[in-house]
Amino acid sequence: DKRVAESLHLGPADRVIRIERIRLHDDEPILYCIDYVPRSIIPSRPYDLDWSGSLLNLLEEYGNRPRMSAASVSAVLLPEDVVERHGLKDFGPALRITEICFNAAGAPVNYAIDYHRGSHFSFSLTRK
Repeated sequence: DKRVAESLHLGPADRVIRIERIRLHDDEPILYCIDYVPRSIIPSRPYDLDWSGSLLNLLEEYGNRPRMSAASVSAVLLPEDVVERHGLKDFGPALRITEICFNAAGAPVNYAIDYHRGSHFSFSLTRK
């Protein structure tokens, strides 16, 4: 995907790890997340890792914990293919946060698209 490659400063032959998760609160889906991580920053074989924990902790384990990010927020509905594939027809409106996370050296280490269920989240923003 051109947008992912540009956001993570990847070349045409570079690979990414794509992580798709649904987060629950009391067994109710409240967050749908897609994360892209440059394959080069995680030297372990992907199938040998425990992906059930924190992605931030995993990135920190390899010396690439995000220290800052650039994000945009918009009100949307979940993509129809996601609704159908995961049975999320009652998810409703969402706040989509698209974010590029950078390590301490300023290199992009994560491109994230998170859909926060509108009925369960509110955000306070400071703009400059």
